[in-house]
Amino acid sequence: GGMGGGGGMMGGFQNIDPGKVNRFKCTTVCLEHGKKEPHARAKYDIVPLNQFTDDKNVAEICYMLGFSGINQNAAQAAAWHFTDEMSWEELANKIGAEHLNGTVDPYFQPQQLRWGFAIASEAQRRAHLRAEARTKSLIDQGKE
Repeated sequence: GGMGGGGGMMGGFQNIDPGKVNRFKCTTVCLEHGKKEPHARAKYDIVPLNQFTDDKNVAEICYMLGFSGINQNAAQAAAWHFTDEMSWEELANKIGAEHLNGTVDPYFQPQQLRWGFAIASEAQRRAHLRAEARTKSLIDQGKE
């Protein structure tokens, strides 16, 4: 029972005991440009995001991907923009596939980059609002 397909109304989250193995599908983005493409047979260590990066923009992108259903490729472009400081021009010029006849396919389609830019802007806006709310909360706590 519960909401979102998981118990306890936690939107599908589950506890997995240390040393236990479980399989589940999870929509993610790569946070390290240049790493090999992931595949289902590989084993992954899942760590809290804040153990990998303290970039609040990246955290907002991951949140939007997990809870808002934004386009994964657009989220990927936005994530690499922040994690690897890739410009939008670099992302637009990134090659996806090289064919035997010499032609190439772009890694990102133009629409995905437009969405990615919008996602990055929204992530910055949300991160800024959360930071302001935290600061206000700390100030309010100090007044009591």
